[in-house]
Amino acid sequence: MDDWEHFTVTFSNNYPTKSPSQFMRISGDTAKLGNWNKGTGPIDMQTGAEVTWLTGEKVRPWVFN
Repeated sequence: MDDWEHFTVTFSNNYPTKSPSQFMRISGDTAKLGNWNKGTGPIDMQTGAEVTWLTGEKVRPWVFN
């Protein structure tokens, strides 16, 4: 049994954009992450819900689940 069948990996990063036409993409196909994007090219990330970092700064990170 593959241990990765039991986990959900969430990618999240904060990168403020300067215009609505800017966005973040993610790409990868490593076997350790289940070949989640094998040969399909970059996937658009979405702006997630607002969170408060430990520093107190409120951000809306880019996410891909």
